[in-house]
Amino acid sequence: MRLFATAALAFSVWASWAAWRGPPPQTQFKAPATLARPPSAETIATLRKMSEQMTAAIQRASAEMGRPIEIHELEGRDASGQPFLATPIPDNPLINGVSTVIESCGSTVYGKADWVYCPSSGEFTATVPNPFNTETHKAH
Repeated sequence: MRLFATAALAFSVWASWAAWRGPPPQTQFKAPATLARPPSAETIATLRKMSEQMTAAIQRASAEMGRPIEIHELEGRDASGQPFLATPIPDNPLINGVSTVIESCGSTVYGKADWVYCPSSGEFTATVPNPFNTETHKAH
């Protein structure tokens, strides 16, 4: 009888512990890495066109304001209430994540930002990742 009580107590402790920790974790499968492919010429051309349109709009606004447009003002409005850019800054399809803009003038390598903006010139540049190495370059 004593052996049965000891076994029941041990089983009860094990069952309580198993219920407390929950079911065993399931095996997580990793998604395969994407294949390194250079961006298509069409995608780069589209990004260049977007860059040129945003650059022209910001340079026009900068001339009207008489001063450079700062990075935090890009989606702002002028004194008459007109937006500096006709549309919000678009997402760069070649960069993962939420669209981001960094401020940089004259550099050739950028991190993971979608767009690079130079306030002194008003120039917008799309970031085009190079899938064959770790550097990321501007789309000129």
